[in-house]
Amino acid sequence: MQYYLIGIKGSGMSALACILKDLGHDVSGSDIKEHIFTQDVLEQKEIKMNYFDIDNITNDIDMVIVGNAFTHNNIEFEYVLNNNINYRYYYTFINEFAKKYQAIGIAGTNGKTTTTGIVNALYRDENIISLIGDGTGVGHNNAKRFIFEACEYKETFLNYFPNIGLINNIEMDHPDFFTSIKHVREVYQKYANQCGLLIINGDDENCQIIEHKNKYTYGLKKDNNLVLYNLNNTSEGFSFNLSYNNQQLGTYTLPFVGMHMVYNCLAVIMLGLVNNIDINKIINNIATFKGTRRRFETTVISKKKQIILIDDYAHHPTAINLTLAAIKQKYPNYTISVLFQPHTYSRTIEFLDEFAKELIIADNVFLAEIFSSVRETSSEIDINILKKQINKYGVVVEEDLSFLTKISNNHVIAVLGAGNIDQLYKTKIVEMLED
Repeated sequence: MQYYLIGIKGSGMSALACILKDLGHDVSGSDIKEHIFTQDVLEQKEIKMNYFDIDNITNDIDMVIVGNAFTHNNIEFEYVLNNNINYRYYYTFINEFAKKYQAIGIAGTNGKTTTTGIVNALYRDENIISLIGDGTGVGHNNAKRFIFEACEYKETFLNYFPNIGLINNIEMDHPDFFTSIKHVREVYQKYANQCGLLIINGDDENCQIIEHKNKYTYGLKKDNNLVLYNLNNTSEGFSFNLSYNNQQLGTYTLPFVGMHMVYNCLAVIMLGLVNNIDINKIINNIATFKGTRRRFETTVISKKKQIILIDDYAHHPTAINLTLAAIKQKYPNYTISVLFQPHTYSRTIEFLDEFAKELIIADNVFLAEIFSSVRETSSEIDINILKKQINKYGVVVEEDLSFLTKISNNHVIAVLGAGNIDQLYKTKIVEMLED
């Protein structure tokens, strides 16, 4: 079949395009002109991308797939509607597609992309189909499992009915849609109701409220099905003991840093156990996980001075906290500079003080202008609102990148945000500081 994707650079849409191409279909699509990191993989797979234009919608297209962020105001989608062209919304297509496989849907406010990548590592010995939120996707025609991210924004994941659902954590986010944490919990409960089996973080306060007749919990607390104890963190990873349904499994190590990775791995270990995979194979496969794009993506800029660049998608206060904590674990006694770009005006306002409190953990702070995304077109606020909030804590925000030329040895520069901050500054930083 020939597919055309409107909004093909979106993280889910890019991954879907890769899957369809791997399955042997003809795939093309359109999006905005600005470079987005997801388009790199599309270019690698030689998937044609256009800018929005009705001339792109040709008669040989069998189906148009429309990204969740696009409305009738998009010129191509309006043309599709007016001319009765066969189309599906992204979430509708995913629902239909998932019915052919054992569907594993990964949800949660933070950590979906990384956890999905770790699930891929768990099933590394199988041919699978996977859709990861960093824009990458893999397809095999003889696959039995479909592993995908299930996003809560605008209740999108309520279109899915996975055989197995994972929920990492539940927090308030997307304030342009959700009105309160109570609203968020209600929507997650609906998603849980649609999962055949539920794997959920038993330590998370909001996850504890979620009910399900076939629920498996994991965490550090003793009342979970899967319990991790004797946790020991080092700069190289963590060691731990496991107990499953009150039976001790053994002592293990994994080469990852940060408490968020402890919980991400626990979720996937739980998944492996409910699928009757040997625990040693589970641990060995998870250990092969090499990371996903823009999630703690690490570059050594200067070996001589030990200047490290970490690029991360963190755009929620909790994600910033966890990322900085992981940096401190991985690089103890290093100084840290953070370059942060808030994602959407509504999130900036909702978490204004939380952002300020997390960012001042770093030694230096630089702020890029707010990235509005296609969800928001204008606002009366700008980055100065966050600068002023940070100033209230006695911290001065850097005005430009010249401060980086003064940094000393053993320094980590963290580029954080879900917008285009990586495109704006990574190359400049490397050119300024590399050996």
